[in-house]
Amino acid sequence: MPRYIALIPLACLTKQAVKGILVNVETQPAPEAPSVKHIRSLADLTENMLVLEFEGPSKEEAAKWLTHFNLRPSLLLRIELESQQGVSKEIF
Repeated sequence: MPRYIALIPLACLTKQAVKGILVNVETQPAPEAPSVKHIRSLADLTENMLVLEFEGPSKEEAAKWLTHFNLRPSLLLRIELESQQGVSKEIF
């Protein structure tokens, strides 16, 4: 299944509020986009940014999933190529 990365501004949320968002995206299903699955979350509270990695059937479904959690990404990217430790591979 395709993977996506979303970059989301947090607008000065507290650490506890960000943890609440992370618990929701990691554990709560989104009825509007049931096939979208969370992979990883990264937060920079100094810069007030959240990065979410997830998989889903389409960019439209990914956007529905984010909307379910009231997250408005400034950037939503489909991952097509990945490289780790010098080895590149195509994603989906």
